[in-house]
Amino acid sequence: MFFTAQLFFKSLKKFEAIESLLFSKLPISDENRIIDSSFEVCLFRDFAKENLIERQGKSLEKQTFDNVFVLSDKSLIIVEAKAHQKFSPNQIKKLHQAKEIILKSKLSDVNNVYLIGLHSSKYSPKNTTKNMFDACITWIEIAAILGDEEMIFKRADEIYNN
Repeated sequence: MFFTAQLFFKSLKKFEAIESLLFSKLPISDENRIIDSSFEVCLFRDFAKENLIERQGKSLEKQTFDNVFVLSDKSLIIVEAKAHQKFSPNQIKKLHQAKEIILKSKLSDVNNVYLIGLHSSKYSPKNTTKNMFDACITWIEIAAILGDEEMIFKRADEIYNN
């Protein structure tokens, strides 16, 4: 959670940089903009409280998303971040289920949901894993665009498999 919190706070200061990186990895128009973001989001719980999606039950409402970006075209970018471990196929499956629920909801006006995997540059996900995301980025790429004076994102990259 520390690294995703840092990503959130640094991206607030360098919104255009994170926007540029994300949009370069996804089929998103340059006319689009990030209009909101957060980290460790209980999206189903929070959306249900605001009447933006139907109630989903306790297990889904407790599901958190590492980083979420809301776009001006009513799309969402959900980032699944890993530092010291690999992506879990079960976790990715739950991300896809969440995406389908959001898109099929009668209350939600979300047009699209993009899934991004954020991981260490020391980790090479299998093609089958990569293909389950709309895009993958590394902590080193984050460090390069957001600045990393405190070496936070480089540390996230270095601790893989520790």
